[in-house]
Amino acid sequence: MRWLLRITVICVLVSTTRCKQIELGNACDSRSHAFFDALLIKVVANLRSPHCGINVDLQLSPIKHLYEGRTQLLDYIKNDGISAINASNTSCTGTELGGYSACLHAGLMLSVEGSGGIFNSNSCDGYFAEDNTGTLQFTCFEKTGGGLVFVATSIKPGKYLGDLVVSENGSYHFGPISVSVFHTNQLVGKTQFANTWTNQILSYPLAGGTLNSPGTLYLLDQPTASLGSADVPSNRTGIVYKSNTSLSLAATSPFFRFSGNFQYLEGEFGTLSSINPLVSITETNRFMWSPNLVATVGGATFSVQGSQGLYQSIRVSTENSGNVVSLSSAGMSVGNLIQNNTFSSITAGDIDGAAISLSSGGTNNHIWNNSFLDTVLYSSSDDGIAISTANSNIGGSVFKDMVVANSSTNATISAFETLPAKIQV
Repeated sequence: MRWLLRITVICVLVSTTRCKQIELGNACDSRSHAFFDALLIKVVANLRSPHCGINVDLQLSPIKHLYEGRTQLLDYIKNDGISAINASNTSCTGTELGGYSACLHAGLMLSVEGSGGIFNSNSCDGYFAEDNTGTLQFTCFEKTGGGLVFVATSIKPGKYLGDLVVSENGSYHFGPISVSVFHTNQLVGKTQFANTWTNQILSYPLAGGTLNSPGTLYLLDQPTASLGSADVPSNRTGIVYKSNTSLSLAATSPFFRFSGNFQYLEGEFGTLSSINPLVSITETNRFMWSPNLVATVGGATFSVQGSQGLYQSIRVSTENSGNVVSLSSAGMSVGNLIQNNTFSSITAGDIDGAAISLSSGGTNNHIWNNSFLDTVLYSSSDDGIAISTANSNIGGSVFKDMVVANSSTNATISAFETLPAKIQV
């Protein structure tokens, strides 16, 4: 349909011009038959080069932050617009409800606009963008009034933000990137290299300790046979990982403890020790984001009591009686909930225990509206998914596109309730 429209426009222009019976020899004179004939050939053949100095395709803006002033990687704003590209740019506080999508990850949202050209596109059909490192996942949005905008909305599976960090003069910062835009797999254009985020970046202390500096990112880039554990209480603080860094963890439980808002963790972790859990998300945590975590550990991987978190692309092998994901409300402050977390794209095997465990306890410490999507669980020594209630309720759980295989005892999914507590659907 799009090609038919293009050809129709060209034909109208050609017929209109020829009605004037102007014969000019200059093929780049817009009044010349040759000008329109050559333009028609280029469009039908899907050729991208300029025609007589006129750009046929979209022209790209420099890279910029979609939301003004959101130059820190872990900046979040309220998702209060018609779409993700027209929110009010109001900072999130961490008290928002409705899941991770209640806030937009504005700090991540680098953008490139496409506009102009003879055939300015109002449709994202056939368009995609990627950065020169292949790390960021870009989404195309159609702008009101015409034109397109390509926005970084996530990180690709298997990629690490730590690989975008460079070291200069003894300090760390994010290196510049370039973005290329394609249409039907043909290059439309490429931006100049531009800077990305302005966070302070420090080397992760090998001894671990308390990482309590809001807005700071700690880079795992030093191989060690005994990495120290960390307590992360400050908001907008994260741990990033440079690929191929060999890390073996000291025997400390939990190893990473996150208790602030808008925090981040990525990396590859291995240990022969019994660490249970590897990652503790406490009840005060909101809007945790952990994409691309690989672990071979002796114990649970994620123990989650926080809410509104997003956990993506998790690859785990667990031994010594551990769960891949454990949501347990026992021991929480009265009335606190575990709610609105999303776990997506988990692959876990060789598990000595239930792969996913939801267990309620305490007084009014309910577990509500948590989702598990696109998950493969295999070779569990216990139930694949275990749900149990005592004193508090569990409800609204979503298990979608899941494969659970080779659970050696009990069942693929087990559910037990102790009255008056209820498991609700």
